[in-house]
Amino acid sequence: MGTNITLYDSTGHFCGSMLQCYLTIFSVGIRRGGGIADDLLKRPWVPFDIFIKRFFYDMTFHLLILLIMLNVIISVIIDTFSDLRIKHDSRIYDVNNTCFICGLNRLDFEEKRIKFNDHVSHEHNIWNYVYFIYNLKQIPKNDMNFTQTHVSNMIDNKKINWFPILKYKESSN
Repeated sequence: MGTNITLYDSTGHFCGSMLQCYLTIFSVGIRRGGGIADDLLKRPWVPFDIFIKRFFYDMTFHLLILLIMLNVIISVIIDTFSDLRIKHDSRIYDVNNTCFICGLNRLDFEEKRIKFNDHVSHEHNIWNYVYFIYNLKQIPKNDMNFTQTHVSNMIDNKKINWFPILKYKESSN
């Protein structure tokens, strides 16, 4: 093909070479609701050999860009939200079924016939620990007893050994 045929040039989009056609179709086609066909002039007198080339080019664009690439992007988004939902559900399950202080789960308490909600609300009430830590910060170091000094030092060193991890007080009901 020695001649350079311009299929569309009224707005600066050219289709004189394969690269120009690809860039025009990629640039315009992805931004239009109906694809590139919304932006090209309709010329019924286009020779059949050019029409066939244009048809296969448009179909290739439609299949590669609109169907495959957009579906890949959408599937990545959906998969990401699915992972986020699974992580969120896992956190909610942990909050509702694991004691934040000792780390034991609801089943451990049910096996010993201890009510999990009573354990979390009375024995290992998280707010009691928050108030205790706040209270330690308010007491001067010289006025603390041994236990308060020990826990205060552990907190200052960012250690959690003073928490009753995997331990609880079995109360006789």
